[in-house]
This record gives sequence, C-alpha cells and structure tokens, in this order.
Amino acid sequence: MIFHLAGKALDLGSPDEDEFRRVNVEGTASVLAAARSAGVRTFILVSSVKAMGEGGEGCFDEGTPPSPKGAYGISKLEAERLVLDAGLRSGMHATVLRLPLVYGPGLKGNLRAMLDGVARGTFPPPPRTGNRRSLASVSDVVNALLLAARTPLAAGRTYLVTDGTPYSTRDIFDAMRSALGLRPITWSLPRWAFRGAALAGDAVSHLLGRPMPFSSEAFEKLLGSACYRNDRIRRELGFAPATTLQAALPEIVRARKEAR
Repeated sequence: MIFHLAGKALDLGSPDEDEFRRVNVEGTASVLAAARSAGVRTFILVSSVKAMGEGGEGCFDEGTPPSPKGAYGISKLEAERLVLDAGLRSGMHATVLRLPLVYGPGLKGNLRAMLDGVARGTFPPPPRTGNRRSLASVSDVVNALLLAARTPLAAGRTYLVTDGTPYSTRDIFDAMRSALGLRPITWSLPRWAFRGAALAGDAVSHLLGRPMPFSSEAFEKLLGSACYRNDRIRRELGFAPATTLQAALPEIVRARKEAR
C-alpha cells in the first residue's frame, strides 16, 4: 500500500513549469512504475484542489470540469490522471484525494503566515466580503486516507476532502485572535485598500523583475473564494469530519509557542 504525498508545492519564486512537471508528473510516474513492479495493490494519491481551479461564487464538487490555473495545478491534474489510468489498466486500487489548505499543529504556509501576522499585530483586519474558503484538519485528512485505502468503492474515484465548513477570511482572522487571547476587533481595512496594495506590489514586481509578498495573486488568495463540497466522500466512504478550524486553533497556538 502506498500513500503518495511527495511533490513540488507552490512557492514565492517564479513558477518553473518544467520543474513542476518533472517532480509532480514524472515523479508520480516513477513511483507508480515501482509500485507495479513490487506488486502494490493500493495506491492513494494526495492531490490538491488546485487541480480543478478555484474562484467564483459557488462551491466546486468532483463533477466540476477541472480548469487548473498555473503550472502547479496543471501538473497535479496530470498526475491524478496517471494514477487513475494505472488503476484502470492494472486493476490496482487507485484513489485520488484533493486537499485544500490543511491546518493542525505545526501549521505552515499561508495560514501560518497569517497566524504569525495576527499575533504580531501586523496583519490588518480584513473586510467582511462574504468570501468562502474550504479547509481541512490534518486529523481528518488522515482519516480520509485510511477510508480511501480500506474501502473497495474508493477504487478509481476522486474525492474532495474538507471539514465541511466554508470560512471567510474575516472568520479566520477573528478565530485566530480569539485563540491567541487577543481582544476582538470591530473595524476592518476596506477592500479597496488591499486592492491598492496589491496593484502597488504588481508595479514594484514589474520594475524589479521579482515577485513581491503582496500582489494581485495574493489579493485573490486573501479575499477571493475557494469553496469545495465534500458530499461524495461523505456519501460513499462514510467520511465524517471531526473538527473545525476554531476547535483546532488553541492546540495550533500552543504548538506554535512551544516551537519558538
């Protein structure tokens, strides 16, 4: 049994399309070949919601036609197709799990950067735009992996894994302040101020020839939507999320303090 989680993720540097393909597609093909040679019967690929795209007002599900943006999402979709095709051709139990941002102790990436900024008082309170972003806890992801590996119905299937609670950016900000023991903030920085900062970042990036920490892309990640439904994995595998970001944040904050 193989759980394949390795790959090249997003970074702040210029996207190297060849490297994304080499690691995420060709690397997956190599692991698949080794698995078949070793007689492995179960292969679970951990993919990303980026393989199907994001944005818009609605919540995506597995029936949404994939439209990945950028080299990372394209490479993850291609890797998914390799795995599912290998399952069809060889009879291997092959399943794809698409993950959003994952939270838990040892939090990293954009959520960790946001938590650090909120703790330092340098992250401005975002407006209530009504955006919706899906997340998943690491414990729920582990449960989904085991269900996908142990349930025959999961063979050949693709599942979205979320905790079932769409969060606005302001929801996340308020929950982080509460977990950090900080007083609630009632005001917010208007959307146009974030947009202006993003456009300024774009201009500086163009002048200097290197990406800035805040840009139009970062603006969309911050205040845009990326909402996904977990109905299929609930219905077919009996997946039942056990936690939410608000419930997990106190432990995340404790782990952050212990690591400092």
